[in-house]
Amino acid sequence: MFVYRLVQAGLLIPMLAFIVNCSGSGDTTAEEKFQSPSSTCGSFAIKNKFIVHWKNGDMTFESAVDREKFVNEFMTENNEEIAWAEHDYKLKQFNPVTSPIASSEVTEFDWGQQKIQVEDVWARGIDGSGVLVAVIDSGVDIDHPQLANQIYRNPREFENGIDDDGNGLIDDISGYDFERDRPQVTDGTGHGTHVSGIVGASHSNGNIKGIAYGAKILPLDFMNSEGEGSLSDAVSALNYAADQGARVINASWGGAPCSESLGAAINGLNQKGILVVVASGNNGQNLDVRPEFPAAYTYSNQITVGASSPNDFTADFSNYSGALVDIVAPGVSIYSTYTFPSERYLDGTSMAAPFVSGAAALLFSHRPSATVQQVKEALLFSVDSGPFPVATRGRLNIKKAIEYIETVVQ
Repeated sequence: MFVYRLVQAGLLIPMLAFIVNCSGSGDTTAEEKFQSPSSTCGSFAIKNKFIVHWKNGDMTFESAVDREKFVNEFMTENNEEIAWAEHDYKLKQFNPVTSPIASSEVTEFDWGQQKIQVEDVWARGIDGSGVLVAVIDSGVDIDHPQLANQIYRNPREFENGIDDDGNGLIDDISGYDFERDRPQVTDGTGHGTHVSGIVGASHSNGNIKGIAYGAKILPLDFMNSEGEGSLSDAVSALNYAADQGARVINASWGGAPCSESLGAAINGLNQKGILVVVASGNNGQNLDVRPEFPAAYTYSNQITVGASSPNDFTADFSNYSGALVDIVAPGVSIYSTYTFPSERYLDGTSMAAPFVSGAAALLFSHRPSATVQQVKEALLFSVDSGPFPVATRGRLNIKKAIEYIETVVQ
């Protein structure tokens, strides 16, 4: 499997305090440097795959027959250079459910766009132009009529069987499939295609109204046809997105409750000026009590999104928290692009997150010099207040967010 090192993307992962402690002495054994999962997390661990954090700041992904072989052979041999290591872990998409085409609350297929007042922003000519949004998910149907012209093209790569841009990947012209280690991106579940349509479907050739229809979408696949993938492939995708110049990354998935590697990767993207938007999850639970990651991280370059309904209540399936979930956005009966059929209504926080990702793209497009913190502040300080059990107590309003950032960034 291809290893995309953080050093290739220019990212050095900040070590957590306990990691520094365990790597500071040459007497620390390989066994002591391996972070074993707790009993509650063991089921997420991939038994023959491992993530290694090196003292020079690199992160690599290694394989071995089992943990014992890995520690006794690979880690022991490289003990002086290794800071710490852990199992690779399983991640999964937040599975949405197919909603009725019209529920008792939905009268318009674009109710979400209307609710966040994005049409007023479009009327001002703000459409997300010049911004790259990476959708790290199950892949994307890049030939969908409303997405084909929205897909990013790598200007440094050509379809010739050669690694033209020298990044270790051949013919990665329009995204990459890290799960299968190939440049051809498809979508085995429809999930990533639905998310992408919400972010930026063209307003031509169909009924979907993408939030940032002028932005480009970078499709990065790390999941199999069951909607499951590995932490190592997700981290590879995160850093590939950074290398390609993404300003916003959408992550509508979760898992890895015991891994430090995912948090380190997201936190490391802050120095690249990248906002990571994640879904809170669909278990209807308080993340303060039962945290799920990346939703429960609190990094300054991350926004965690819950789902709201057309009548402005929190969706009953949406995870929530007064500290760990930042904002809600439309996530019930959301109409968007799909694989087959080509359009579909779905429910889920997976659908809410791309509303915020698209909104962030509009803000970056309107104020290209804005920092991640300024864009995050504009989104969170301009909400429509309501009975939402999240940190802002509010639902996304992009019209207000645009007006807010205009007062902060000239």
